[in-house]
Amino acid sequence: MKAFVSSIALAVTMLIFFGCSGPSKNTSSQGNGVAGTGTVIVPTAVAKSFQKELAGTWNVISMRRQQKAELETLSGVTLKFDENDVKFSGKAPCNSISGTIQLNGYSIRFLNIVSTKMACEHLEVETAFLNLLQTRISAFTVDGNKLYLRDGISNIVFECDKVLEGISSPVVDKSSDFALIITAHI
Repeated sequence: MKAFVSSIALAVTMLIFFGCSGPSKNTSSQGNGVAGTGTVIVPTAVAKSFQKELAGTWNVISMRRQQKAELETLSGVTLKFDENDVKFSGKAPCNSISGTIQLNGYSIRFLNIVSTKMACEHLEVETAFLNLLQTRISAFTVDGNKLYLRDGISNIVFECDKVLEGISSPVVDKSSDFALIITAHI
């Protein structure tokens, strides 16, 4: 009986020893670069960033809080992206905002969003806007002068129009019964 227990213990020890010692990994730059040979393959392709397409100031004209929710029209809301920086700034319905973006191709994440703390009648809309920007947006599409900020399943959450340099937005005088549109050409 003693010999039987000893041979079982020896077999288990050998199984553990030989079973856990797999082939050693070669992390040197030598080798043929073929997967499964122990050589670490480091991809050299860099994901293209489309930050240049995103650069500029965009008027956020609509917001959809949920996939089948009613489209909400926004006014005075902007996002501004710099071509050479990962920071953004803008105007929410009430307050000025800023933060950073993380880009990888057409993937985008809005991070570290901060805002001023002024109160206004549109504070609930602003809270929803900032929440959606930071938690739901994961991709963008640029189509001419349109920017679409999308969620993880490509639903359009925000639709934006590009502010063209040298052209100001129309100013509408609502103090009378008719609308007077004043446009500045610079």
